[in-house]
Amino acid sequence: MANFLSVSRLLIVILVLSAALRLYGLADESLWLDEGFTAHRATESLRELAIDFRHETQTVLYYVGELVWCAAFGTSEYALRLPSAVFGVAAVWGVFLLAREIFSASVGLWAALLLAVNPFAIFYSQEARPYSLFLAAAIFSLYFLLRMLRRLDKRAILLYLLATSIALYSHPLAPLLLLTHIVIWLIYRNDAEYPGAAHHVRQILQIFLFAALLYLPQFLFMFGTIVSKTQGTSRAGWIPVPDWNVFQQTAQQYFMYPVLAIFAFAVLAIGAVAYLRRDRRSRRAALLLLTVVLACVAAPWLISVTVTPVYVVRYTLPALAAVIIALAWVFSRLPIAVRSLLVAIFLVLSGVALNQYYFGLDKEPWRETAQFVTEKARPGDLVALQASYVRQVFTYYFHAPAGVQVCAPWLNTEIPEAVDSASRIILVQSYDTKPQPSTAELLMRVRKNRTATQPVEIVGRRPVNPWAAWVPPIRVTLFERTPEPAAVIDKIETASTPDSHTSF
Repeated sequence: MANFLSVSRLLIVILVLSAALRLYGLADESLWLDEGFTAHRATESLRELAIDFRHETQTVLYYVGELVWCAAFGTSEYALRLPSAVFGVAAVWGVFLLAREIFSASVGLWAALLLAVNPFAIFYSQEARPYSLFLAAAIFSLYFLLRMLRRLDKRAILLYLLATSIALYSHPLAPLLLLTHIVIWLIYRNDAEYPGAAHHVRQILQIFLFAALLYLPQFLFMFGTIVSKTQGTSRAGWIPVPDWNVFQQTAQQYFMYPVLAIFAFAVLAIGAVAYLRRDRRSRRAALLLLTVVLACVAAPWLISVTVTPVYVVRYTLPALAAVIIALAWVFSRLPIAVRSLLVAIFLVLSGVALNQYYFGLDKEPWRETAQFVTEKARPGDLVALQASYVRQVFTYYFHAPAGVQVCAPWLNTEIPEAVDSASRIILVQSYDTKPQPSTAELLMRVRKNRTATQPVEIVGRRPVNPWAAWVPPIRVTLFERTPEPAAVIDKIETASTPDSHTSF
């Protein structure tokens, strides 16, 4: 009883820590591109949401939840991101339960602590996107699977189906989890501690089939998107074909600091070699964790190189939980003196990574961009967005003054006549490494008979975090009608060299 109370108290402390780290600075940075999509979806009706989902590359559950949440609490950055922070704390609790189930309570506490301070998990707990929900649901789905295999009763079955359904409806790659569950069931079929796995084969298979059937509506809803993705016409066409280096990049991104990643995986490798051969139960648990990593990392990579690119590091988040649990197991097996030293090093390096995260720029500064454009715009101006898909995040912050229009042509749609008639155009450029088909024509018409000021690169209130995934630059340029020749000569004689960070 005393041991249970001490574990419970330590878990509460860890959960409070995880909540504090996920709520700290939650609304400090601007929404980034994808969060702009979330903000837009949160203001739609269910009918509009259903229509838009004909081209959506994400699943429906998160957007519906955000729509309901924001109807009650608004669409501020804090309100949009708060559900993800809650899911992030739930993931920490879930990883404790899962690690306790497959190893012990002490491993569960270590796993909860490591996930609580993990900068990658914190990053997606502070983002208005579905990845934090996906992580938490995947963890609980696996935990309830093991509980169900231990004792096949109605409560265990219902909890498993609920957690698995949430996972399946939180991310397009979640069906890979079902394959993971089948393999894990086979791993535990001959384990005396999990009699449900061996004695109820038919029922287990029926439960897996029922879980797949629960996913069928989502599959049918996204079938068109799946087909377009395989044909290369999907909005997810930006995903590149991965090479072998993506595994190293994934390992580094999991800790958002290369030194910390090297340290963590070195400890993990040494511990696995030193301890796995001594413990049959641990070998089985290690096989379980390896299965999760293969399903969430290796399988998307294989699909990407053989069918269509789907590999994005944040899509592999459930594998992070497996890595964290394995690392926690190694820490729990080390002698106290060695463990204390290595954990101290790990926490210090995590502190360095978190310092870079909290006090570095991790998301493009659209708030500052909108403020800058607002200050420079005047009636009759046209604000032209080179990349049409940034419109939602830009207009989240930019409330056009009277007489100012915003133009963001999508693909081959007609470019408005205002591009030709406006005397001044403020061009906003970002995400222009892969221009749209309409980009060349838009830029040609913006530049026609106009002169440009020096582009201004918008910087946030802090320097870019060197270990952020990617923060694309945002450049703003003012184009004005070319004056008459005499006026041009006069301007040349009186002009001075512009500063790239000064106002227009």
